[in-house]
Amino acid sequence: MKQKKIKYFNLSKLRDIHYDRLINKVKNNFNVDMNDWVSNPYTFLKSRFYIEFSCILVYLAQFTNITPNIFTMTYAVLGVLGAFLITINNDFIILSGLLILFTKNVFDWGDGLLAKIKNQSSDLGGLLDSWGGIVGAYTFIGGFGFYLFNKTNNELFLIIAFLIILLKALDLKDFAYQMSMYELFNAKNKKSVLNKLNLKKKPNYLTNKNSLINKVKNFVQNFLDDRSRSFDFILLLIFIDNFYLNIVLIEYIYYYILFRTTLLFLGGIYISFKKKHLYKN
Repeated sequence: MKQKKIKYFNLSKLRDIHYDRLINKVKNNFNVDMNDWVSNPYTFLKSRFYIEFSCILVYLAQFTNITPNIFTMTYAVLGVLGAFLITINNDFIILSGLLILFTKNVFDWGDGLLAKIKNQSSDLGGLLDSWGGIVGAYTFIGGFGFYLFNKTNNELFLIIAFLIILLKALDLKDFAYQMSMYELFNAKNKKSVLNKLNLKKKPNYLTNKNSLINKVKNFVQNFLDDRSRSFDFILLLIFIDNFYLNIVLIEYIYYYILFRTTLLFLGGIYISFKKKHLYKN
């Protein structure tokens, strides 16, 4: 019996595949053109950093037994490690933590490419990808709180860190979505489940773009959200604060994160009970 010949890709081919794949993905998911450096300078530069280095990692990994899920788990572990390092009151260790937190997404951007070229895409891989992002977000919130505690010796920041993580963990709307996706994942007739969930139908207050509640919702969701740009902004402030200039602003940013998390938590309860457009048993 002949062994199936493994196809390897040179670095140039990997870059072509990766750029084409991610340009379309970012455009479809976020309506952002990665090539438009004038309108999106941050996305233009950071995406190329991720793509170039993830291509190098994938190029090397294709010759090994490393799987896409190992990439994803590495991404999650680095998030925990980086967050832990910024809790230690030592300049070199904090700098190491900041660098890890800034670069860890290289593995997140590389797991999909590795899965594609090794033909190892799976539902578990998609699940781990989302899980890794949540792990990174939660641990960063905790690490950020400990950093502020070390800076100010104010135990209030430890309490805030606990409250933010608790509110995120108890978010009813997120739990409703998780239950919906769990039912969909296990359903034999997925179409009937999708019809029951009626995901396309939005409450009236969400379809009215000029409504006050929609404007407030968009601001709260988008300002200092859980996306990479917000984390990088905070990482930059921590770097400047720790090595060059005392920045009081980062303390108020942490207060705002608590305020934002509380609003989203209460909004999730309101939506789940009043709008009834989420999970239905």
